[in-house]
Amino acid sequence: MHIYTLTVDDQHDVGQLSDSGGLDVDKENLLEEIGSAKPISSPPDSIDPPIKFNGPDATMRALELHELLNSPHHAPLPVAIDVPGYDGYYVADDATRNTKLAEGGDADYERIDTSLTRAGTDQRLVRALEAAPRLADHEFGNDLEAHIALPTDARKVRWFDPDSGDRELAEPVETVATAYGDVDVYDLEGWPDYEFDPDDPSEAPLLVYEIDKDRDAEADVRLWDTRGYESLEDGGRRRWQYVFSKDHEYDGAIVLDTGRLRLWLDEDDGTVDAQELDSSEAEWTDLELAAEQPESVAVFDIDVREIGMVRDRVQVTFDVDGELFAMDAILQAGHDAVLVDIPDGESGPIPADVESWLEPIAAETIVDAQPTKQLIERNNVRK
Repeated sequence: MHIYTLTVDDQHDVGQLSDSGGLDVDKENLLEEIGSAKPISSPPDSIDPPIKFNGPDATMRALELHELLNSPHHAPLPVAIDVPGYDGYYVADDATRNTKLAEGGDADYERIDTSLTRAGTDQRLVRALEAAPRLADHEFGNDLEAHIALPTDARKVRWFDPDSGDRELAEPVETVATAYGDVDVYDLEGWPDYEFDPDDPSEAPLLVYEIDKDRDAEADVRLWDTRGYESLEDGGRRRWQYVFSKDHEYDGAIVLDTGRLRLWLDEDDGTVDAQELDSSEAEWTDLELAAEQPESVAVFDIDVREIGMVRDRVQVTFDVDGELFAMDAILQAGHDAVLVDIPDGESGPIPADVESWLEPIAAETIVDAQPTKQLIERNNVRK
């Protein structure tokens, strides 16, 4: 079973599946003249599989799933199950975590009791990226580039204007390799009738596409809790924990990850670091930001503001020579740089020591595309 970025063993970890469906009927006039029940609606299908985790990683995996099922910013979730008829996009009506901690050397045991309602399938719904471009405030450049990204495996990619109903085939401006799969990058101005106006930012057209459920997250951003480990994996075993909730209690550094760039934020050490993907070697290269961190600058506070599928935003407050300065760090799917933004209520400019230090990883564009990943009814994109 694939639930967004998480994989659960169908045979060993997922309890019995049962599909609850049927038709609602008109109880006042149950039988029509032909002698059949009169349906008035078809309720959504629902499944209630208990999902269990055993072993040393049980608590981490259970917490990941519990956060994901309770995140309104990720629902409905793409779910792929290796049983015909169960795939679809689901919303968790209930996700109850039951924990039995290890005793006497035994393994931890966790169970998530779920109630999942299917919002639809590919026959009813299509994926779309919706952008709401705005201007960011920083001194790293003044480009007006606004890019969004999809997995290269996405199919039937087209621009769609919900106001006019017009549609146009979409062509990527480039294809890039990430740690999680190849990604196609699209320019918002690829829609012939759209041009970003910095004096009057407006919503861009939708980028509509289809994608297999188990490939849905290939282009997406990830937010990690390192739990004190230096590497994502060790001996084939994942060590870092997915984070889907702003209420998450961290046991290590926070890492924002686009698959091309990783931004490390360590409040305990007061440091910022970064890695970039060397796609030719499929390895991460340390950019040595922490080694170059000015003595006058330390991380004072980290506040995770937004956790989404294709865009994460964290506010970092620095202690700069005894003065506090806050800035937002935005990481977006497909990007290899951090979009810096001076938040409302903070007065610029960015302190010189901070600006020169972060310049190697800072985006030069001043456009924050603000993409969100949506599901829309096929009826809405038909002619």
